[in-house]
Amino acid sequence: MRRLLLVVLLATVLAVAGCSGPPQPVPTSPPPLPNDVLVQLDDDLTEAGRDAIEERLQTAPGVGPVTFATREQNYQRFRELYRDRPDLLEGVSPDDMADTFRARFFDRAEADSAAAAVRELAGVAEASVLSLPTPTATPS
Repeated sequence: MRRLLLVVLLATVLAVAGCSGPPQPVPTSPPPLPNDVLVQLDDDLTEAGRDAIEERLQTAPGVGPVTFATREQNYQRFRELYRDRPDLLEGVSPDDMADTFRARFFDRAEADSAAAAVRELAGVAEASVLSLPTPTATPS
């Protein structure tokens, strides 16, 4: 009887363990943090120039999503981000903003390379890499 109970218990444990699938590897390092290439465009940029910048970003090695924002969209985002800081909002208008592209990379070297490549194109006022800070442990 005891042997039968042990066999049933062992079979149950093995069946439950088998339901979870093969063991998953434990990550040894955190996932890479994104690096965004922010490209500010000149006011007098032509549509052909804008298309060339977008194509250069879209075809860069390691690129993720590429998004475009107009100066008006950037102004609204600025107002939302700093809604609690009226001193920063005072005197700022959509004319103070630029149209922008933002391209996501997870490899810093690829982001740096893409930023350097678009800086050479006509119509680019600035291209910079924005990296998220490395998370730090919070005290408990």
